[in-house]
This record gives sequence, structure tokens and C-alpha cells, in this order.
Amino acid sequence: MTLPTPGNQDALTQLADRCGIAAGYHDIWGNFHPTPDQTRRALLTAMHFPAEPDPATLLDELEDGEWRRMLPPVLVSQCDTQSVMPLSLPKSEENLRLWGH
Repeated sequence: MTLPTPGNQDALTQLADRCGIAAGYHDIWGNFHPTPDQTRRALLTAMHFPAEPDPATLLDELEDGEWRRMLPPVLVSQCDTQSVMPLSLPKSEENLRLWGH
């Protein structure tokens, strides 16, 4: 197990947030209960993001993977509304013209 360091803990928090894991919750009396790092690691592992070695590396890989994928794998939209589709292009394509607006 990797010993926690300030940067490592920050990366774990950012990775958990990026994967939709809440930072904590407020109880019925309004007291905030932060999500323990052990719980973050367990949830990330269950989501196939084992954060044991180095959460910063996993966070970098996740962000890099999003930019390498030209289109999102799924886009949910409604029939009567205009949809916006994110598109990632290499920097060399900066003069590319897009139609459809």
C-alpha cells in the first residue's frame, strides 16, 4: 500500500470526484461527514480504477483518454432539443471547418 502524501491524497480526492464519488454528506442535523479515503479507494476499485499504486497516474490517464477519444462513447439527447456534441481534435487540425451551425 502506498503511504499517503499531500499530493497523493489530493489526486485521490480529484480522481474520486471525477468518477462521481461524493466528497461526503450532510446528516439530518446538518453535520458534514467526509468520505474516508479507504471508502474512496474501495469504490474506485469497484469501478475498475484501483487507486492503490498512484491515484495521480490514474487521473492523468483518465484525462488523457478523454482527449484521445474524438467523440464520446454515448450521447443522450431529446428529440425536440438542440444537442451539443463535444469533439476532440488534434492540434494540427486547428484550421478545420465544421458545418452544422
